[in-house]
Amino acid sequence: MSPQLDAVYLILALAFVGVTLFFRKKRALGFLRGPPAKSTLLGHEFDLLNAEACTLELEWTKRYGTVFRSAGCYGEQILMVADPRALQHIYEMNYKYPRSKDNQRAFKKLLGRGILWAEGDDHSRHRKTLNPAFSAAQSRGFLPLFQNCTDSLRGRWEAALQGETNVINVYDWLSRLTLDIIGEGAFNYRFGALDNKSDDFSHILETLFTDTKMPTERTILFRAFRRSMPNWIGDLCDYYATWFPSKEDARFANFQKFSKGIARGLLDEHMAASADYAAKKDILSLLARSPAIDDPKKKMDEDEVLSQMATVILAGHDTTAASIAWILYELAKRPEEQAKVWEEIAHVRSLNHGELTPADYDSMPFLNAIIKEGLRYHAISPLLYRNSGVDDVIPLSQPITSSSGDVITEVPVRKGQRIIFCIGSYNRLPEVWGADADSWNPARFLTLNQKKQIPVGLYGNTLTFSSGVKGCVGWNFAVLEMQAVLFQLMESFEFSMPPGVEVMRIMGAVMVPMIKDKLQEGIKMPLLTKSRK
Repeated sequence: MSPQLDAVYLILALAFVGVTLFFRKKRALGFLRGPPAKSTLLGHEFDLLNAEACTLELEWTKRYGTVFRSAGCYGEQILMVADPRALQHIYEMNYKYPRSKDNQRAFKKLLGRGILWAEGDDHSRHRKTLNPAFSAAQSRGFLPLFQNCTDSLRGRWEAALQGETNVINVYDWLSRLTLDIIGEGAFNYRFGALDNKSDDFSHILETLFTDTKMPTERTILFRAFRRSMPNWIGDLCDYYATWFPSKEDARFANFQKFSKGIARGLLDEHMAASADYAAKKDILSLLARSPAIDDPKKKMDEDEVLSQMATVILAGHDTTAASIAWILYELAKRPEEQAKVWEEIAHVRSLNHGELTPADYDSMPFLNAIIKEGLRYHAISPLLYRNSGVDDVIPLSQPITSSSGDVITEVPVRKGQRIIFCIGSYNRLPEVWGADADSWNPARFLTLNQKKQIPVGLYGNTLTFSSGVKGCVGWNFAVLEMQAVLFQLMESFEFSMPPGVEVMRIMGAVMVPMIKDKLQEGIKMPLLTKSRK
């Protein structure tokens, strides 16, 4: 945080007693078991956000069950949920479990008033506009783009390798690839990231979450203070931050300004050049005509449209790049699985001498099992934050033991209760995924009977794409993109781990790879790469 924010911390100190009393009113989870807190001020929040991703909550789930309590700042109690029935219930309640206020404010600072910020009727309105652009049918039309961009990446890697085996930071290249794909696919805009033509924007993206990873104690306490206060105090803090921004605030504001500037130019150009945009279903046409729609349930104002475009740019590339990088990391440790994918690739190629189709990718059981296992095992958003908007009783799929030793099958919650969805823990529940749920095993998806599972997730029943009305609107686009990219990279290259490299899973906006003892070097996924030619 910037030195100027010390004044805000004086306010925090003066308000400490009031905040503590406020949170004590919300300590309604004493009947649940949970880990003891080391600190009354910080609870578990500092440890949870600074530990390697998906370690503490997974350990707690194993010890206390699929629903338990953890300690928030100032004595708050947080409901931690990994139970599939409980998650299904909450997702089916739609907007009755909104995002926490601090999450909503962060999205607004970063992306503006887009779909990730929106709640309730606003979110429903945004989703109605975006859904047609990312339908399964519409996504299939992007396949040639996925293939062509990946072919460009392949050519650059082969030129760099020159027949040798060398270390490539695959995360950096995948981030460039997916940025080029989302730019051309969504907006017919060439970022030129693979050609190093987007240096300014690439630098903004590369450093965007530098101050978000591993937040300090002061940052966590300030967020909790602001979260607990009435909205007008939060607004006052935001106003103060516009004049004395933290490093994170400045990075977020810079990204929003830059991305909305690109969006404004693209929108104007599209409306001037395309006479028939009113009838098209591509995302740019849908957004361009939204402000002129008479139906208030579908209409968006200009700022919402620009915010939507900023959201698509960021969410449409960062998440997919991270997911593919984690899959390549696991394959690099397992040459036998690479060989199995290669056999599928060779078989598909022998049957098809033209351009591959979505049906060709869907016909590859092991490739798709690897994608599902990658999304399961490396949930790039392992924690999601919600608040209960109503008094409710949440059912459980299996009984848990209360703090008094009783067996309970449901959990009552009060309106305002803060909840964390432990997506990473759910994705590794033995009750859902089998006894080896905590191990990498793509073959599980070749034999898993999902009809016996409680239906929760959008793809492979994992929750990496979330679910319900706030499930990822672009998941069809993302899955086909991953299929195409992995097919071509596995067809052209062999991957292995460099000696002595230990990759850590670090939480930023999404779970990213960093090298142990070299965190100062930033996000990296170095893999030994060899051309198959």
